[in-house]
Amino acid sequence: MNTPKGKTVSGFETQMGSNHFGHFLLFQLLKPLLLSTSTPSQTSRVITLSSYGHTFSPIRFDDMNFEKSEYNAWAAYGQSKTANIYMANSIDRLYGSQGLHAVSLHPGVIFDTGLMRHSSKDAFDDFGGADIFGKLEKSPEQGAATTVWAALTPHFNNKGGVYCADCGESVEAKEDAPVGGPEYVSHAYDEEAEDRLWELSCKAVGV
Repeated sequence: MNTPKGKTVSGFETQMGSNHFGHFLLFQLLKPLLLSTSTPSQTSRVITLSSYGHTFSPIRFDDMNFEKSEYNAWAAYGQSKTANIYMANSIDRLYGSQGLHAVSLHPGVIFDTGLMRHSSKDAFDDFGGADIFGKLEKSPEQGAATTVWAALTPHFNNKGGVYCADCGESVEAKEDAPVGGPEYVSHAYDEEAEDRLWELSCKAVGV
């Protein structure tokens, strides 16, 4: 999260490469097994870890690697988290009828992990300072709760393609939604953009 400008060994912008393309390739490698082991009583499921950070940016299709514009670490993180949502939505639309479902989620604001290692306290000034997240902060254990719920709940045995937070399906953000909160913004659901990213990702990882 919020890394300095750089590229992965495969040539992707660091955050997009680490947070999306690597996960996308892993899914493609696991897909045959996920499809072949799905049963009517126990369907297969993919959980992608997105974030409130998706609100920072839609997918920058015209300049994903920040080669035409000044690098913005939060925008780079934001598009990678939007990509996590799009991947889950696409998986569910493409393979849900074959018993493979997917959901994305926001684990919450969690400072006590290595995720923050590239972010000084000043990095949060644009959001009103790190203290603005105080009432929303979760422990790593609390942050893991939504992931465990999404992976195990019968609620997603026969459905998916939704963004979750706080152990439930999320809702669209209103104007007074808190910074770091559980809501999603409108670009989180955009089938045209999802299809475009899926096609681009297949070509990027060679599947």
